Amino acid sequence: MIAELLSTIPLSGAVRERHFDVSAGHNAWVRFDDGEGDEWVGVFGATKLSGFDAVAPFGDDGGLTILVIAGGQGYVVGARSGELLRRTPWFRSQAVIAPPECDFVLVADETGAWATGRQADRPVWRRDRAAHDSSPRSPAQRLALDGIVFQDVSPQQATGRVREVDGWYAFTIDLRTLEFSLGPFLSREWPVQHAAPAV
Repeated sequence: MIAELLSTIPLSGAVRERHFDVSAGHNAWVRFDDGEGDEWVGVFGATKLSGFDAVAPFGDDGGLTILVIAGGQGYVVGARSGELLRRTPWFRSQAVIAPPECDFVLVADETGAWATGRQADRPVWRRDRAAHDSSPRSPAQRLALDGIVFQDVSPQQATGRVREVDGWYAFTIDLRTLEFSLGPFLSREWPVQHAAPAV
């Protein structure tokens, strides 16, 4: 199954479209192709709070479940059926990475991270910090001052960098427990673009 974010809007009528909360402003256009002749494009409405768009397949079903992020807003979609499994309550995401063999996708905003599943979100947590009074719009405790960047992922852990008061630090997330561990200091300044890594 192929699901790819389109950089240009297809010609009207050129391909079957499915609309998911279409916005009058920005929308993310995603092409779905099962490789057997069934192709369609999903149009996903975006918020104005983030310019972040991404497509991330769940790692446990060969890409049959997809997380689409449109302007920070998440949509969990059945890629073959086109069924919207859920529209997430959060809408300010800035980063995403898809762990292989897992039934969730990791998502982050500027300060927190969570595992987005087919039915719910689970917070990534940090043992050395008090629990954050999470809300559906930010389903995680504070992990960073201002910036979370995913860099690598395996079925066991995700790694990346977080911004703290004095600079950038490495981190790991144990994907069995979703526990966040702060690693060594990396640099005082690190130019970072909030962009999705290859998934």
